[in-house]
Amino acid sequence: LYGVLGLCVDAVRHLLWATSSALSEVDGVTPDEHDHTTIHCFDLTNDALIAKVDLYEPDHKHHFDDLVLDDSGQAYVSDSFGGALYIVLPDGSHQVWLSPGLLASPQGLAWSADGRTLYATDYARGLYAIDRDTRAVRRLRADDAALAGLDGLVLDPRDGTLIATQNGPRPGRVVRLRVDGDRVRSEILLMNAPVLTEPTLGAIVDGAFVFVANAQWDAFDPKHPTRAVPTLLLRLPLR
Repeated sequence: LYGVLGLCVDAVRHLLWATSSALSEVDGVTPDEHDHTTIHCFDLTNDALIAKVDLYEPDHKHHFDDLVLDDSGQAYVSDSFGGALYIVLPDGSHQVWLSPGLLASPQGLAWSADGRTLYATDYARGLYAIDRDTRAVRRLRADDAALAGLDGLVLDPRDGTLIATQNGPRPGRVVRLRVDGDRVRSEILLMNAPVLTEPTLGAIVDGAFVFVANAQWDAFDPKHPTRAVPTLLLRLPLR
């Protein structure tokens, strides 16, 4: 298990899914492990590891980032370095669901309320909608905001909107995205808070968005390193 990024609980099947990568920033990673990226599936009834997928290609970098489950318990996983999306089953079988080239750097994933559309943030390009049946990909546009630099993404089940963290532009922010066809309306929910240095992945819990406020990748920048500080979780009530 390398540096863990995405986490997802399957409460129906009592499983915990996790993505991890042997990035240079991860403590204890050996040279032989560099550029490996994995998906783990744990049985929460006994803490046993029941499946593991390890992806490594010497000539192509991969990095499993975030994941989301469908109603059948399959995990859809983003590869932000390789550009593909994968399906992984609890038994470890897996396949490419969306081939590289259609997305540049997929990050956060979230299903639409009806489960027919998978939304994916692309760090370089913005927000995409992918038809579950045909796998047709549509780039969504916003008239009122730039969508580049989106990271974490979750569905707000109360109204079908998307809650996203955006750490590409400065200052970082949390936004609500309302999708209407191929258009998106963006509403800033939190910005300019001193503790909000690099917002990233989160989850909706009891009507609030709970997320990591300071991912701190800049602490590992070899050119301009900063001192790492304790990780901070914020709870943002959603009106």
